[in-house]
Amino acid sequence: MDKTELTDAIRNIIHDVADIDPAQIKGDTHFVKDLGMDSLMGLEVVALIERRYSIKISEDDLMQILTLDKAIEIAIQYIGKEKAGDSATSPNKIHEVQ
Repeated sequence: MDKTELTDAIRNIIHDVADIDPAQIKGDTHFVKDLGMDSLMGLEVVALIERRYSIKISEDDLMQILTLDKAIEIAIQYIGKEKAGDSATSPNKIHEVQ
């Protein structure tokens, strides 16, 4: 999975949680101000990202996830940490748990 696929996957997670048209979810769209999501929806989005990619996002980083771009950036950081030391994995690919 590459960054474009990750973007689409997170966009679809947001759609599933908040019932928002994925086309409305742009990189800098603020989850609360622009989409009207509440904190529980935000936590559910993060939990689904964590489950899908077998990662655990810290509380400090969790508080920064307010836009699609930030969710992608942080997910990539944690996915990279999980894959560190796995020489068989391309750095351009992202592991996804189905």
